[in-house]
Amino acid sequence: MSFTAPVDRQAYFRLGVLFALAEALSLLVTIYLILTLEGADPFKPGRSREAFVFTELTFLAALAIFRVTLAWRRVAFARRSHWHTAVFSLFALMKPPVLAVLLLLWTPDTLPVGLVALQLNAALVWFWLYCLKPREGAEAV
Repeated sequence: MSFTAPVDRQAYFRLGVLFALAEALSLLVTIYLILTLEGADPFKPGRSREAFVFTELTFLAALAIFRVTLAWRRVAFARRSHWHTAVFSLFALMKPPVLAVLLLLWTPDTLPVGLVALQLNAALVWFWLYCLKPREGAEAV
């Protein structure tokens, strides 16, 4: 599969699940490293977390760019307007910096309600793009 080829539903689903698993695994590893950091209080935000959070931000930003590219290719396969990817792109590109700030400031006493809402909205838009059917009469890409 080339990097610019349109993506059908099955490939979009498989790659979406793969990206979600990679994101969850990287978050778990980052949280584990923050909690087991020697010489620092894991329940106190501070400079000791910065290296881990910056690495996580870089990885999540790369994943977000891949997700936006994948959504763009999915919409091209469905022969729809690329404006369909605008909302998903907004959610996907907004999530890494928000998550990085959360990881810098997180303590067990805080609950990231806003991030949960952002993730839920991004998942709903992802599912909507997954369900797009090719438009009748549109010219093929």
